[in-house]
Amino acid sequence: MTASDSGQELVLNLALFLANFLSNHVRPVETEQNRDVLLNAHLYMVKISQVDEREIFKICLEYWVKLVSELYEEIQSLPIGDSGLLMGLSLGGSGSAQNMLNGMSLRKNIYSDVLSNLRLVVIERMVKPEEVCSTLFSAALDAHHYLPRFSSSRMMKEKLCESS
Repeated sequence: MTASDSGQELVLNLALFLANFLSNHVRPVETEQNRDVLLNAHLYMVKISQVDEREIFKICLEYWVKLVSELYEEIQSLPIGDSGLLMGLSLGGSGSAQNMLNGMSLRKNIYSDVLSNLRLVVIERMVKPEEVCSTLFSAALDAHHYLPRFSSSRMMKEKLCESS
């Protein structure tokens, strides 16, 4: 076993541990006294999600789907009432509906920084459709004189359209 193999195994085991622990015990850990530990564990999961290994990403993604689903269900279970709180949010209404949600003690508020970082990771890891690559390639060709490090248009297209 090489150093990189043992490092990859460590990251895999850490992903498995955190995903399983958080999946089964996140609610009891969501207390004020455990807040730093909880957020650090989730930020580790975000960092692990960035590792360029498909199996590790799938483990993390499974946990993220569970957490985000729970947070979504919490929002969906809020009473709409006469204020039209959820209607105002879904229609992009005034900031007052969002302000009402931010004032409530919701789990999503605990994870706001984690979810913001996760959003960036998911966007980064998304498969890039061919039309996006073609658009990037066309724009790069237009600005080719600004990109001297690419010796050929084929090399430029390969760099712009590398899959994650």
